[in-house]
Amino acid sequence: MKCNKCGSELESGAKFCAVCGEPVPQAPEGDGAAQQPYQSAPQPEPQQQPTYNYGAPQQDASYSYGAPQPQASPVYANVPPVSGTAYLVWSIIVTIFCCLPLGIPGIVFASKIDKLAAMGDLAGAQDAAKKSKMFSIIGGIVGVVVIIVSIIFYVAVISAAVGGSYYYY
Repeated sequence: MKCNKCGSELESGAKFCAVCGEPVPQAPEGDGAAQQPYQSAPQPEPQQQPTYNYGAPQQDASYSYGAPQPQASPVYANVPPVSGTAYLVWSIIVTIFCCLPLGIPGIVFASKIDKLAAMGDLAGAQDAAKKSKMFSIIGGIVGVVVIIVSIIFYVAVISAAVGGSYYYY
């Protein structure tokens, strides 16, 4: 015997459906003639509010009869997921130790990565990660070059001051 509400198979002698809890109509005892169980008209189930997954194609939930539909995750070709934590750490290190003007845009773009990914804009998150990485690398290279040039300059000035010859007249 099957449940009138959910259609699952019922155990013999069950008074309620084990899946949905619907009471099972019992055949009246009497002359022994098998009678059809009383079936009420199907009651419409309340519609659930649709959930929106921005970036994913939406499906019409009117055919679902109130059953929750699995949400399909959006498929982006050649766009791997990205996390902004590593980019943010490198941008902060570049800002503190190497090059302030190039580290700040790196921090700004790195802070946008997780927000864009959470909104479903994976392409925008990937672009922000690329820009943050670019500013961090350029800032690091510029900072290292400036430090090396300044060390060479100070060594040249100090060696000229110490090693210079004195002329006495």
